[in-house]
Amino acid sequence: MNSLINLQMRVLDDEGVKTIFRDTQNRIRSMAMIHEKLIQSDSLIRIDFGQYIQDLCRALLRTFAAAESGVRMSVDAEPVHVPLKIAVPCGLVINELFSNVLKYAFPEPFEGQKEVHITFKENDGQLELIMRDNGVGKRTVRTKSDTSLGRELVELLIVQQLNGSMNIETDQGTRIVLHIPLE
Repeated sequence: MNSLINLQMRVLDDEGVKTIFRDTQNRIRSMAMIHEKLIQSDSLIRIDFGQYIQDLCRALLRTFAAAESGVRMSVDAEPVHVPLKIAVPCGLVINELFSNVLKYAFPEPFEGQKEVHITFKENDGQLELIMRDNGVGKRTVRTKSDTSLGRELVELLIVQQLNGSMNIETDQGTRIVLHIPLE
């Protein structure tokens, strides 16, 4: 699927359309990686989501060539085994949030080290994911009036599908905290 999208992107001149294709490609990759993890695991219903987060974010760094532009990522993720019904939507959410950071948190010129830190753990029957960057803050997070597919997708998945919550702070960079019940 991604190869077909790459072929189509080669003939496009419009950068906006290319961005839409690239975002779609990343969403497909995030779901495909979950299925790869299932095949590699001992269980066909749960995956090590901590490892998945590391692998997904590394792939996104390569896609956006962020490592070459100086973005440093650190992931502190516990090996929590998450059921497939939670892993797929959670993976899409992480894809959207991390992609958003790589697109908007560090506009050029940006002074200082570009850093993104992700923490993931299970706490009292809930998954807790914290993603923070030292970027420009308020400009990183889109407003409520933004009708982008990514924003709508994150809100739909977190609140409606996963019965979770999301808190966004934009004081010094951006800090996003997700809480998602495991059951």
